Amino acid sequence: MIEQTKALLDERHISRAAIIDDAFDTEPTPADIDQNKWNRFFDDVEAPIEEALRETYGAEAYESADVTELRQDPRFVNAVWTIRTSSVAATELFDEFEQLQERKRSDLLPLQTLLEGLGVGCQCLGRADAANGGEAQIIFLDLFLGPDAAGPNGDDSVRAAMEGVRAILAGRRATPPTVILMSANPRVEELGAQLRDDADLLGCQFRIVRKTELMDQGAMAERIYDLVSVYPDALKLSQYIAAWDAALKRGHQSFLRTIRTLDLADYANLQALSLEAEGARLGDYVIDLYDLHLHSVIESDEQLIRSAKTLNDIAVDTRAPGQFMPSAEVDVMMDGAMFHHEVRTRVEVEDAVAGDVHFGDILLVPPTSPNADGAATPGAGVEGLEVYVVISQPCDQQHGKVDRVILLRGVAYRYSRRQHGKAKAIQPRTPVMFLGQTKYMIEWNLLQPETWLMPELRRRITDEGLRVVRRFRTPHALALQQGFTSRLGRVGTLASPPARFVAGVKIYAKTQSNEALLVGETTAEEEQAVCLVGRTEKDLKEWLLISETLRAQLRSKLLETDKASLNAEVASARDDPAFYRVLKRGIEFTRGSSSRPFQGKPFDIINVVTSPRVSEGQAWPQGLKPLVIEIDAE
Repeated sequence: MIEQTKALLDERHISRAAIIDDAFDTEPTPADIDQNKWNRFFDDVEAPIEEALRETYGAEAYESADVTELRQDPRFVNAVWTIRTSSVAATELFDEFEQLQERKRSDLLPLQTLLEGLGVGCQCLGRADAANGGEAQIIFLDLFLGPDAAGPNGDDSVRAAMEGVRAILAGRRATPPTVILMSANPRVEELGAQLRDDADLLGCQFRIVRKTELMDQGAMAERIYDLVSVYPDALKLSQYIAAWDAALKRGHQSFLRTIRTLDLADYANLQALSLEAEGARLGDYVIDLYDLHLHSVIESDEQLIRSAKTLNDIAVDTRAPGQFMPSAEVDVMMDGAMFHHEVRTRVEVEDAVAGDVHFGDILLVPPTSPNADGAATPGAGVEGLEVYVVISQPCDQQHGKVDRVILLRGVAYRYSRRQHGKAKAIQPRTPVMFLGQTKYMIEWNLLQPETWLMPELRRRITDEGLRVVRRFRTPHALALQQGFTSRLGRVGTLASPPARFVAGVKIYAKTQSNEALLVGETTAEEEQAVCLVGRTEKDLKEWLLISETLRAQLRSKLLETDKASLNAEVASARDDPAFYRVLKRGIEFTRGSSSRPFQGKPFDIINVVTSPRVSEGQAWPQGLKPLVIEIDAE
């Protein structure tokens, strides 16, 4: 791996690195010295030394300050530090600090040796000189996290770490360095997502390592390789996010300047000359108008549009995996793309006359039994939540030209992997809908529309508890309407992102004695494995992604197992870094069957199964490859 990384660094012209760590501080700060040591120093300090300190620090300031103030003043600490070789008391004050610094520097020697072997020049900088690392292409940055940083009292150290990362990146947003964040805190990985978000980083721009991991030069070389290999694409994505930031700031001013030109008279004219004839209300109308106008303002930002175009060239097939599991925020974004926000829907429903429904409204029928909570899946004998969507012509409803509404019935099931099989043409699906914090998938029935008279609709709302819970945006409501009326085509709507489900995983290896050895395990609650469900033009496509933590567990278990006791193919793969690299990417599988994700490729030693086939210590099942990944995503 080291040679591969060296070749990549040469190819990308990466030749400058910096290690920024308090191990390289040239003088202590007040926080570095134990308070008890200060007490002993002031008790034991020699008279000539005290007189020298009084002159250096200032006689008046020295006399007026108490001991607590002096030991917290960086200027005084520095004054004592400069005379430490002349004073036994000062030497004893700093001896623990100097020993600790030496130990910290020795912990970083493996990293310095690795960088030297990779042909990368390395600056070693303390905290005060961190800004001097601005020319480095790779920065190793100590987070200075205290022992309780991941606990309830660690806010200050985490905040300081955030500020340190932001300060390093502040002047380099256009071409940010690759960053590897280091910490002696064993729980630093728990802060990974917070570090990413609060330090304004993307997951593909940095890695987090514990300092104990610096000894493993192969693993460190691989981390460097992962980051450098995706740097060009990470830069495009970073610049795209920066373009959004700039576009929103510019658009904010432009948008407000525009809408402020409309005066009270303009709204009155709009109401009198247009909205009254349409039966529309002014407040509802301008929300939609300004929403679309804001879209137009953002779309007028050429820098943003051109930046988005660069993403078309991202090499998705050769990307290195991120250190985080796929983001659940995609579901929130898709919900927002399909529906008006729940808050807007709730407020408008509260303000409306009972029974006043709109095109695209989703009405929820109250559950009538304890089991009807949407937790079950199709075919399990328990229904989900019964829902209806209004598909009557919106203009007819708005003008009060109809005495009844047309609705399609659907069933909302709790969002689960089973729901994302292949849909039937007569049962289109809404892939995700949030009700509060709960996610659902809705299956609609195009063959059984219902028409309700307006009095019946009002009665069901007031007496039976039927209520409007969400409202489709127009294109998605039109797609359902057209599916019902013609089924000859469809309204173009935004493609749904892959469905995301956390999974439990067990990984078994075959031994020489033909028994099953458990070499990796995680539960769904730990969120160390995620299944993504997408599609090709004709079929489902499902991937399993496993976290760095689970891969490390697998590697550690295989390496600590006697090689001679493992199946020969597994034993050969366990020592090959390329084997662990292929596990970083999406592992394709087919539900309900035994899949061979690497068939015809290197490391065709894996079967992926979605039902229990292997048991710890039992005989290895016939027909399975010597490594089995068992998925529980239900």
